[in-house]
Amino acid sequence: MNRQVSVAQVTSKGFLRISRNTTLRGIVLVLKRSDRPLQLYRPQTLKLKRPSPEGNYDRMAIIGQWNSKDCFVVISQSAQKSANLFSDRYLTVGSIVDVVEPLYTNTCLGNDMHNPIVETHHPLTVLNNLNDNDFPPIPISTSPTTPAMFHYTLTNRPLTFLHSIVVAPTCSGTLCDRRSTKNESVCACIQKSSVSSWTLSTRIISRDVDDEDDDPLSGDMTQSHHVASFFCTNDVLRLPSSSVDIGELREAIDRVSQHVNANGGWRVSGFVKSSVSDESITQEVQRVRVCRLVSAVQVPDNMKYAIGEAEQPRGGPPPLQHANPNVFNVPH
Repeated sequence: MNRQVSVAQVTSKGFLRISRNTTLRGIVLVLKRSDRPLQLYRPQTLKLKRPSPEGNYDRMAIIGQWNSKDCFVVISQSAQKSANLFSDRYLTVGSIVDVVEPLYTNTCLGNDMHNPIVETHHPLTVLNNLNDNDFPPIPISTSPTTPAMFHYTLTNRPLTFLHSIVVAPTCSGTLCDRRSTKNESVCACIQKSSVSSWTLSTRIISRDVDDEDDDPLSGDMTQSHHVASFFCTNDVLRLPSSSVDIGELREAIDRVSQHVNANGGWRVSGFVKSSVSDESITQEVQRVRVCRLVSAVQVPDNMKYAIGEAEQPRGGPPPLQHANPNVFNVPH
């Protein structure tokens, strides 16, 4: 049986000798394909703040530790390694994963040992049956002490979804969960369907906070198939985007959100990325992003935007317009 460890343990001196049969658990916050070299830091050198030479990579996963605001990074240097590391058919942004036998590479994406880069020779393992209640609440860090990325999990949050729109065409691959456009050149997806797809983009804010400056969420637009599935039935998600009535869809979003808010609210996980201004004198939060959304209660289909409310194509049942994002297409 594997032993769970923390980011602090993995980066501690002497971990190599006790690293066998260990796992580092967390929520996938970012899946990214290389678009430019990384600027890495080597915290164990004498000049702590000085970056090491830029590092090249093929794909990268930034993961928030399940019980801490700490984030860590898993990088693959080649497409061949990416195909092995990111091979789980259910892996996407927001997945809960185990990183098996992680080892610290003595490099970080942030100063002061923040966002350490770890390596593993095992594929990331997605935990589909893990109870979300096992994840403790982690507040959003409003006063970061260094430029880095930090994980948060907010529980029992009443939410409002604003400015909801349909976005099409989007990538129908698995890893990006339709956060990217169909022809996005830097999308992390390894396998993509050739057909177009659509998804929902919406602005998420706290329902119980009146002052925007006090809202722990940023109100940025969030786009994903996972979010769309809370408000649309599977049949609607198979229709062409032109069949969607945005007015009916927004009514369903209000209906579902009110139901969830009245029955325990939402569990929201994501990251806070801080930045530095005034030559490292002033620290400030740059943005807050939502990466995982879970409702406290199951949403019944009769509350969602259903196929009867959409304009059905004539001549038969609605055709399958895009691949199921939870099905991994293995190349022949």
